[in-house]
Amino acid sequence: MLSAPRPCPVCDMPTISPRFRYCKHCYRWCAVRKEIRARVKTLRENLDRQKNAFRCSYCHAILNETDNKDPLFLCFDHPTPGKRGELAVCSSIMNYMKSDMIPEEFRSVVIALARHFLHGTPFDKRLTRFRYWKRVARARLRRAGRLEKRWDTKECIICGKPPVPHTRYCARCHKLADASDFSKAQLAALIEAYDEVLDVFICHYTGLPLDLTDPGSPLYLNFDHVIPRDNRRLACAAAFVNVMKSEMTEEEFRALIIELAHHWETGEPFDTNVLKLKYWTGLSRMHNGA
Repeated sequence: MLSAPRPCPVCDMPTISPRFRYCKHCYRWCAVRKEIRARVKTLRENLDRQKNAFRCSYCHAILNETDNKDPLFLCFDHPTPGKRGELAVCSSIMNYMKSDMIPEEFRSVVIALARHFLHGTPFDKRLTRFRYWKRVARARLRRAGRLEKRWDTKECIICGKPPVPHTRYCARCHKLADASDFSKAQLAALIEAYDEVLDVFICHYTGLPLDLTDPGSPLYLNFDHVIPRDNRRLACAAAFVNVMKSEMTEEEFRALIIELAHHWETGEPFDTNVLKLKYWTGLSRMHNGA
């Protein structure tokens, strides 16, 4: 006598056939050998049985399982970056924003950003140590050959300090400007970000002093496109903020951060209207486990 087929380990529904372990709905996300136990565990924990759909582990919105260009497209995140055998099902945009942070760091950063945006509360960089941050900025190509023009300026056009002979920049700013792709928009961003009192460059989004020396620092100076792919308007931003903002405009980024922090602090449902992103192209790949 044949035994009854086992139900799907994710949703307890009948499997596709006795040969398959999963139902038709869950098979798409479990038909891989890579960290399969962790996949089954997080899918089961975040299954909304009433709607027969999965919810994001971070914003708790219903996930899209068909359109990989949707910010709510289902993917898998490693809560502890690089640690295998532990996954959290989430939306592609949350996966990208969280990047190399653990959930506690992600939560602290989002809430601190929201308070900074809403009330001007100083962003405390001691909130997180970014213990797993491994992103290193790409080295910028230096200008080759001799100077095309010898300048006779008395002060750096960015910070006002004495310039390197025959250039328009001081020694520090010259390292930032001496790149083959340096543009007028980058120059304007540096001038805007420079704090004369502190003698540092300030992040446009956090108000934190930016690191100019360590390309692997989460506070390393990046040039952010205020409007994605529009090179006419740039802003100096910390590397971790530039990664979080990704393909959002400044207004979209601020609205998402504020709504996510509100959801976490109050427990009210996450308003998915903030995810109507004009320039989002879908940064996640199907079955992503970043």
